[in-house]
Amino acid sequence: MIGGLWNDSSESLQQPQMSKKSKRVRRTFSDEFKQDAVDLVVKQGYSFKAAADAVNVSSRSLREWHEKLAPQPEPCRDDASVQELQAEIKRLRKQLQTAELERNILKKSNGVFRERVAVKYVWINEHRDRFPINAMCRVLNVSCSGYYKSLSPTTSKRAERTQIIHDDVQKIYDESHQIYGSYKIADRLQNDDSMETACRNTVAKAMKEMGLKSRVSRSLTPTTTQADSSKKPADNILNQDFDADAPNRKWVTDITYLAVADGWVYLAVVLDLFSRKVVGWSVSKSLATPLVSEALRNAMESRRPD
Repeated sequence: MIGGLWNDSSESLQQPQMSKKSKRVRRTFSDEFKQDAVDLVVKQGYSFKAAADAVNVSSRSLREWHEKLAPQPEPCRDDASVQELQAEIKRLRKQLQTAELERNILKKSNGVFRERVAVKYVWINEHRDRFPINAMCRVLNVSCSGYYKSLSPTTSKRAERTQIIHDDVQKIYDESHQIYGSYKIADRLQNDDSMETACRNTVAKAMKEMGLKSRVSRSLTPTTTQADSSKKPADNILNQDFDADAPNRKWVTDITYLAVADGWVYLAVVLDLFSRKVVGWSVSKSLATPLVSEALRNAMESRRPD
């Protein structure tokens, strides 16, 4: 090895001899010498200058030997694998960005996903400056072509007439306090020149589409007395004496009926004859015993008589 040769004169490399004349002779070096010099740089970590000084050659020559004799690094055999890995990383990054975008759209939509398609189109149009349109359409499960078509709707004459009928039906329905059905509403449309004329079937269809139903009360003849010959009436303890000298001495009761939006209800009251004030009451759709007992219980809790 060359590292142990330089201080031993007996094993030192033979240097080319100079001629007796002053003319300098070009030195030549064996391949083994050149390889040993290069190994100082490659294997022992010498710098080019230190290695050149050690073997008494110029740095330029040593660099030329190094280019020719130094082992070249093997070409990477996994170039294809590296490219595939880079492509996979790029794909995953894009997938992550898409997932984050869809998450933000769902978070911002606040329940629009459950609404009708027209509502989704309105929401997309309101947020078109914040999110990509194709991403919003994909997340909300609507078509992009349908969205762009909704921006310039073309309403047919039939659709315009249907909308007018809907408006007129709604107006008559509200004016009747939600009582009129399709027959009466159709009759009103026929007799009112300011409204769109429509047959009963068209009116019925419009009411169904708008969720309108006639609130017709059932015919009922309420009664507060149910005669039963098998039962004995209670004794008339009061005996028509309606004067009272103190509170809670004489109470009387009565039952009546009241008309409400969905039919009739019964009202039972308890009256104190001293103050002529109602001291207890109850309401029920049934004329059964709990109606009266509840009114009496209410009076007992309110006045707490001795």
